[in-house]
Amino acid sequence: AVVSTQSTGKYIGDVRKLYERIQLDHDKTMQRKNITPLRECRNRRFKCSLPTPPPPNQLGVQVFDNYDLKEVAELIDWKPFFDVWQLRGRYPNRSFPKIFDDKTVGAEAKKLFADAQEMLAELMTSLKGKAVIGLFPAHSQDDDVVIRHGGRDLTCYMLRQQIKTGKEDVYAGTADFNGPPESHD
Repeated sequence: AVVSTQSTGKYIGDVRKLYERIQLDHDKTMQRKNITPLRECRNRRFKCSLPTPPPPNQLGVQVFDNYDLKEVAELIDWKPFFDVWQLRGRYPNRSFPKIFDDKTVGAEAKKLFADAQEMLAELMTSLKGKAVIGLFPAHSQDDDVVIRHGGRDLTCYMLRQQIKTGKEDVYAGTADFNGPPESHD
């Protein structure tokens, strides 16, 4: 806590030193990662010709009320669950449950998964599945995505890849996968 003018000055000085150190550490990390200047990345953006998608059945906000949680449970990707429990056996995403056959962690993974299934079943008896989604016309504008809703444009500021991986790098950004402004008029 800041108590006096004298301690305030010291506190501010300490914070400045801390942030200078953080900035230097960050700069060193960025040099090691071999970051490409943003202008060059934009010139070497991901380019593709996307087909015109069919229009959605309904634009705007849609509410899903009382959605069957059994359907949702079938879509759970269990890999992060096992990773959090540090059970990193053989587990290709689409070959579940190979981790159960792993000599080192298989037995524990089976037990943990059974416990999780039991808890999930209990939750599904007491909860209702609800979701709200919105589908709106959108287009790219430089590195950003612009969403049109209610006669207004909302700009979602996006990032672009900048880490060099090879000679012929392509630097993708989310906006690269959206059409130009005229694509939704």
